[in-house]
Amino acid sequence: SVSAFLLNRSSDLEIYSIMAAGLDDATQCELIRKYMPAIKSSEKCKTARAKVLNSLAKGFAEFLGLNAKKYRKMKASGTAHDFQKLMCSRAYADIDFKTIPGKALLNLVSGKFLNNHGLYNKYVEWIKSQPVAKFNGYPYELGAKLSLPGYRSFRGDLDIATKITIDKQFDNLIATGKKNNGAIQGNVWCALDTSASMSDTINGSNVTAMNVCLSLGIYFATLNEGAFHKNVIMFDSTSRVKQLSGSFTEMWSQVPSDAMGSTNFQSVVDEIVRIRTKNTNIPL
Repeated sequence: SVSAFLLNRSSDLEIYSIMAAGLDDATQCELIRKYMPAIKSSEKCKTARAKVLNSLAKGFAEFLGLNAKKYRKMKASGTAHDFQKLMCSRAYADIDFKTIPGKALLNLVSGKFLNNHGLYNKYVEWIKSQPVAKFNGYPYELGAKLSLPGYRSFRGDLDIATKITIDKQFDNLIATGKKNNGAIQGNVWCALDTSASMSDTINGSNVTAMNVCLSLGIYFATLNEGAFHKNVIMFDSTSRVKQLSGSFTEMWSQVPSDAMGSTNFQSVVDEIVRIRTKNTNIPL
């Protein structure tokens, strides 16, 4: 159904009009150039998706009045690709870290790239100076970097460049979430299930249910400006309160990974009642 929609001529023209308007907008043109479909040879289009994208690329080039060569040149002229061009030309010292998209930056620092090209210290100095780091993904994508697949505990081999990057990117997610009065003003309380079953991976990926649980729990607890700011309940046979502090990676390391009891929801209710009884100042 998606392919049928994309291949419908009238729909294509609507898409092309929106993309063309984006190219004329100084705040959007670089993003449009980056994600414009590329014109490829038919031999390289093996899947139905690749064929649809190739058809869209050719149609958009025609809509703009460009031949394939000029279309490719316009797409490649976007500054969103500059860091990749520098990598391909081995001009590593010329890379401007602030031009690298968030997910690419996370992958770059998580591997051996910085060390292999003598950029590690330069990068650490740069990332320390940034109030936040680019990231438009989901909290679990950051959390997935903090524990090894199949394990619940915080990994102890996290280097400083990766740690600071993840923390700054999480800070960006919080800053984005708080825009337009988006912070949680009420007394929302997240109960985190850290039982053994949460170590299962999702659809064969390296992401576990635990990654999603802890990341979202810490995210909402941080976004919450009410009585339970950075405060969670540990879900277990006997649930208990956990006050978190510090950065995202530090909060992640503070969550106990030894909850092996049953997921007893009644114990969460009991803990809420216990806290409420001892802290009557907290709005019901």
